[in-house]
Amino acid sequence: MKRFAFTVVVLLCTLLCFSACIATRPRRIRPSDFRGTNVDFFVYNGAAYVNRAGSWLDSRQTRGEFLGEIRRTGIERRHRNWDASFLPVGTRVYMAVSAAGLQHDSVLIVVMYGVEIPYEMVRWS
Repeated sequence: MKRFAFTVVVLLCTLLCFSACIATRPRRIRPSDFRGTNVDFFVYNGAAYVNRAGSWLDSRQTRGEFLGEIRRTGIERRHRNWDASFLPVGTRVYMAVSAAGLQHDSVLIVVMYGVEIPYEMVRWS
């Protein structure tokens, strides 16, 4: 009986540990999470990218490879790639290049009226 109780306790503790690990993994914020807000964002590869102008990203990222242009703006539901909340249609989006010359898709550069603006993929945990 003691062995059975011990086995049950060990199994429950193991399940608790695994469920805690799964529950704390960050997830990408979906565009629909911004519904009803005034957040400046656009959608690329199903992820939301939020305006980070004035942050530390301004000085550390430069424009890299051209990715595409904003196709629709002012969209509040059923977001698709290249939809934006405030960016004008035709705004060009580029891959960001770090000072070390590395490209990554967690930061993209938007060029609007000749100004480069960093947009960062957002996650929450």
